[in-house]
Amino acid sequence: MNKYKDDETLLVSDFGRSAQGWLSYMLCFILNARFIEPYALMGGSKYSLSDIIEKNTKGRLKGRENSRYSIVVKTHSYPAQQIDLTKSIIYLTRDPRDVAVSYYYMVRNAIKKGKIDRKLIFHTIPFLSFIMTAFSWRKHFRSWQNVTCYRLRYEDLRADTFGVISSVLLNFEVNINKNIIEEAIDIFSFENCYGRKRGDEDINNPEARKGQIGDYRNHFTKLQNIIFWMICGKEAKLAGYRFDGSTTIEPKIKN
Repeated sequence: MNKYKDDETLLVSDFGRSAQGWLSYMLCFILNARFIEPYALMGGSKYSLSDIIEKNTKGRLKGRENSRYSIVVKTHSYPAQQIDLTKSIIYLTRDPRDVAVSYYYMVRNAIKKGKIDRKLIFHTIPFLSFIMTAFSWRKHFRSWQNVTCYRLRYEDLRADTFGVISSVLLNFEVNINKNIIEEAIDIFSFENCYGRKRGDEDINNPEARKGQIGDYRNHFTKLQNIIFWMICGKEAKLAGYRFDGSTTIEPKIKN
């Protein structure tokens, strides 16, 4: 019996700045589903500047069979008491220290372009921005803590993309040819979508900064790391992270 047989929507949630887009894009291609980013839709803006991403996340791709999932929806929202959209939910986490660094630079780059939002002005100060993100990340994580969903970490997705994606599909009882999974991984690689090596920064691209794991080590002092962990370390530990960063390591490049 297929417990998800009535679902047509796959919901992917995260706090933000956790490569949620990358995961969603791959799943869209694999499931032959359309990607929806509600706030971009309502704002009238595109969800990606990459033609490669846009072309391969529209669903109903030629020569491909449809899965029962026609839509993949991305959200950063807090969950309602009852989620009626779907029972098929993925909750993605990333080491909150890396999230904090990425968020700070996203705001910095937006302000450099003249997009000044008074609500974000305190995020222009590095350490203050990190601390604010720690509190916000903790609140978001707690809000999703009791929601039934499939949980995974960005770091694990990077370390074994094929294996993690395969586990996701198995969990939602979707049978897909492994060649399609491998094709999705190649199409949506950092290098292919953004035209630069992972770890190289492009301040003009708000979608993907570096895609690097453990970059917080280049920005946090020892004291800042301690204070940050005091705020959200309990929740970060529940998500599989450690104060010493032992579970937040950039994978070695395979030859």
